Amino acid sequence: MRSYPDWLEFHSRRIGGSVASVRSRSGIVRLETGEGETADRVFLGLPDDDAWRAFRETLESAGFWEWSTDTTHGEPHRPGDWYWWLEVHEDRRRHRAAAWNHAPDGLDDVRGALFELAEQVLAEVTTA
Repeated sequence: MRSYPDWLEFHSRRIGGSVASVRSRSGIVRLETGEGETADRVFLGLPDDDAWRAFRETLESAGFWEWSTDTTHGEPHRPGDWYWWLEVHEDRRRHRAAAWNHAPDGLDDVRGALFELAEQVLAEVTTA
């Protein structure tokens, strides 16, 4: 089994604030960060197998595969509202979880594992 998923997309956005995306295909990670509506900084890198294994283990322990897909939100959106989604495809499983203004138990752990992947990408950029 590969250590990385076939497909990974994580997106987090706060209305009037920061935006961040982590995307991966074939283990290569694209990290995008910025403020407001646009991601103006883009970084590419290849995290090691240990970071990918930790990410997969975190998905399991956090119960990601059972998280809700409900994205209902009353309009209008207000400054400070936040939205996130995480979509992962691996082997024979696919799941997309998302929400406005709340997070399931375990999201902080998953974001921590994503941060570890992103840190490796950023470390490659600073040493290159």
